[in-house]
Amino acid sequence: MATHDDQAAGLRAWAAEQGKPEAGQETGNKRQTTAKAATATAEKSIQAEALVQKDLLVLTHPSLTNTHQHAYAALVRYHEQGWKWVGSPEHWQIRTCAPTDPNFSKLAENIPRWALWIDADLQSFQRAYRTLRDLRATGISMPRMLLMHPPLVSRRGLINNVQQMARDFFQVELLVLQR
Repeated sequence: MATHDDQAAGLRAWAAEQGKPEAGQETGNKRQTTAKAATATAEKSIQAEALVQKDLLVLTHPSLTNTHQHAYAALVRYHEQGWKWVGSPEHWQIRTCAPTDPNFSKLAENIPRWALWIDADLQSFQRAYRTLRDLRATGISMPRMLLMHPPLVSRRGLINNVQQMARDFFQVELLVLQR
């Protein structure tokens, strides 16, 4: 326990030193100017990243059609809701694939961003379960992925149930974007 206290005290002292200007260092207006420049640089970095083509692998059940269009519509919705990481939806290369597809392994190893698509009908939970079960059967895992879905009134019910099922049975964290 003493080690944690000493370590925490050392970290606090270091943090306090980082905030203190030394002789000849910037103060006042210069510090504000530096902070503004850092913010501008970060914003430019976000904008530049938004222009880069990004790949997204959307896992889908083999029985679903139009998943590509639905996933694109979800990206448009996220963009309109102000999620900056999305950037322009046109800069996304969406690849939809079921884990049972013969090309799945190749796509999975080359695409770092994954999502799971669910519809809002009565069979959605079962299809999500089967898709994640099929994913586990491939031996390929992704511990965290985006949960994409059509606009829903509430997270209660389907979305929460799919998230819990993914976490409890497949050790997959499904991220839901909602504002």
